[in-house]
Amino acid sequence: SVVGDAGVTLSSLSPIPVTSGNSLTVYATAATVRKMVEFRELEPQNAVVGIFGGTGSIGRALSLFLADSFGKLIVVGRNEERVRRVVEEIKERKGIECEGAVGVDLLPE
Repeated sequence: SVVGDAGVTLSSLSPIPVTSGNSLTVYATAATVRKMVEFRELEPQNAVVGIFGGTGSIGRALSLFLADSFGKLIVVGRNEERVRRVVEEIKERKGIECEGAVGVDLLPE
């Protein structure tokens, strides 16, 4: 969508469905998170998963997708209002424990 007309022209010319790739990114990331939980020998329902960039299109979709598999999510973003909205959406739609964090700096000084 950054270049061109959001894929409209390409999609109309293609004999197969065309997406932005966001769905693949969400799925691949979720699969990796699940593998890491398995590798660490954690129980998914007891695992806490942090989603950095959790208010963007991919991060929000990933948060909602992972909410079905894990006990708690922490949505991290730069905008407090957007973080609050995503956290509330996850709580309402998925019924799991979810927290938000804004302005988290994990780099050492």
